[in-house]
Amino acid sequence: FQPDEATLALVDALPGDVHRGLISNTNEVHALHLQRLLDLPRRFHTLTWSFQEGCLKPDPRIYAAALRRAGVKPAEAFFTDDLELHVEAARALGLSAHHFRSAEGLRAALVGHGLL
Repeated sequence: FQPDEATLALVDALPGDVHRGLISNTNEVHALHLQRLLDLPRRFHTLTWSFQEGCLKPDPRIYAAALRRAGVKPAEAFFTDDLELHVEAARALGLSAHHFRSAEGLRAALVGHGLL
């Protein structure tokens, strides 16, 4: 695993009033490693881990858990993922969603949603 510095810079560039949440399909060991490697607690307000929720993306329950943690409704959320299946699942629940392919594409999507 190599951090994508351009994407991390986008996360860091989001205004302070934009709630940043992470949903990840992973186990506890990998989650702890990622938290240290990427300084996730500084970058994200909420972290939703599949091993804690007992379900994986694209299961609707993991998106619901992340929305509850963030205190937002689906229509207030923006979601991005590199797997189209996860993006489609988020859209089916009413979230605005972007299929991540590059930091440049994500930047354009964030600007288009008024987040950057």
